[in-house]
Amino acid sequence: TYGIVTELKNKILLGKIEKIYQPTSDELVFNIHTRQGNLKVYASCNSSHARINFIDGSILNPPNPLAFCMLLRKHLQGGRIIDISQRGSERIVEISFETFNELGFNVSKKLIFEIMGKHSNIILIDMSNGKIIDSIKRISIDINRVRQILPGMIYEYPPMQEKIPFKEISEDQLNSINNNGKILLNRVS
Repeated sequence: TYGIVTELKNKILLGKIEKIYQPTSDELVFNIHTRQGNLKVYASCNSSHARINFIDGSILNPPNPLAFCMLLRKHLQGGRIIDISQRGSERIVEISFETFNELGFNVSKKLIFEIMGKHSNIILIDMSNGKIIDSIKRISIDINRVRQILPGMIYEYPPMQEKIPFKEISEDQLNSINNNGKILLNRVS
């Protein structure tokens, strides 16, 4: 996740969203205009192959856009990417946009990619109030009693795992980690 966030920052930061496609119910393709030219970003929240990556070719799209695609076009098309980040060391990628609403006012939106196996999702957030505009997979209380992902709700991150973020680990913590109690790591000189 850290690698793709770094690559996205290097290639599409300050890029403009030209077009958004939704080839299937759990895939998105973004055409982004950058200083280096046009790039395509593919995102999938499929439970068996959730990911974000750059693509070169074209993907076959349905004749009529799906509802989530239309919503993203309404809120993000023409918007500029102002930030790309990873939440801690989690598999969560956040892309922040500056765009205009239907009245011409400047608004901030965030697209959150949760890359977590069967719990993967893509969620659009209104940054002015932290509420979910919509998601590619709606999660009701019938599906998950702990965390719902529905339009109008305040977005809450998934529970953090009890792991030390790799960007914050100290040399002492690294030296104390062992491999199933067998091999201790030697001090790096």
